[in-house]
Amino acid sequence: MTSPFFANDVQKEQRWDEMYRNGFHLTNWHRDYPGQELVATVVALDLQGPISVVDLGCGAGAEAVFLAQCGFRVHAIDFSQRAIDMTMQRARHGGVQMTCLRADVLDLPLPNTSVRLANDRGCFHHIAHEQRPRYADEIARILEPGGWLLLRGCSVPNTPPWIAIDPQQIHQLFDPARFIVGRILAFQYDCARPIPGYMTLIQRR
Repeated sequence: MTSPFFANDVQKEQRWDEMYRNGFHLTNWHRDYPGQELVATVVALDLQGPISVVDLGCGAGAEAVFLAQCGFRVHAIDFSQRAIDMTMQRARHGGVQMTCLRADVLDLPLPNTSVRLANDRGCFHHIAHEQRPRYADEIARILEPGGWLLLRGCSVPNTPPWIAIDPQQIHQLFDPARFIVGRILAFQYDCARPIPGYMTLIQRR
């Protein structure tokens, strides 16, 4: 399934930029603070020191800034230049430094086995089904052995621009030869528009 919301890369970039420009993100997914799922993950995994992390689909940067405030080396990635500009501004206001890059998560500008934690609050559920194996391949490539992916995504089908995720597909994509998939839990995004979803913590072998 390919979302008709984004027919091609040019249209996708224009639509994402416009959604961040007109404030659509504020009522549909953004919060000025990090999701408690991410905060709990950092605590539970006891992540410390200048480890490298990547925020996939960083949006306006609330979670990327939180990760930088934890002392991590943060790479904030988004397809929208407008989102990247907003993240850079948020980082300046927060007094933290990070690398902000406009890039496609299917072709990440990161070295092999260079990332301890990949954070995805809502990027995966914008990727067409036929392209999701490339996403899993990129995660396998960038994560160091023992590294983690915190994956969160919408679970409701037929709700463009989201393309729902489900436990069966997660297990198929993140195969046991390369990954250990943790428990997949239902949760609800903390945003003005309630969005039911699934979340899980996936470890690279």
